[in-house]
Amino acid sequence: MLMRIDPKQSIRAGRLVPKKQSTLSSLDQVSDDYLVLIPTGAIVAISLVEFVSLVKDSAPIAYQLLALPLVIALSLGFYFTVRTIKRSYSLRWIETGLDKEVNRELSQRAVGSIEWKLIEDHKSYVVAITGASGFTWGQEIIVIFNDGGVFVNVRNRTMVARSPWLFGRGKECLRRLSEELERLKG
Repeated sequence: MLMRIDPKQSIRAGRLVPKKQSTLSSLDQVSDDYLVLIPTGAIVAISLVEFVSLVKDSAPIAYQLLALPLVIALSLGFYFTVRTIKRSYSLRWIETGLDKEVNRELSQRAVGSIEWKLIEDHKSYVVAITGASGFTWGQEIIVIFNDGGVFVNVRNRTMVARSPWLFGRGKECLRRLSEELERLKG
């Protein structure tokens, strides 16, 4: 499900801000973003309980030494998953030095020349998606037009699935868009 955003509030907040929606669509958004945390959190909790059980039952030190790194690694994985989900709403600034209307036209042309699929075209922003590659289903790129440049958000999201990890594809999408805007501007 694609998120409808409020461009003015998003620019002010520095992160994507959804438009006021019905309760049902808001619940869809929460479940879409945080559903991945349920199995991850469960694994961390189970491993932590198992580690405490090993220590409490005076299990051999070898078992405890094997279990402790596992608990730490799973806890760090859970932490980074939450952090990545929160960061998936952040906006990045690409400076063009041009006014809002020129940025709109330039961004639409850039999306087309990079061969991303334009799926939404609004007055204040566009949404495009890339094809699947590597470990991802593709990225959703939101470009919000502003005077002086554009704000960009890249998320691992298409109509098919959602994953919080970008595996470096977000930076690559930002780099490609920035280079293409610079090429079209000059």
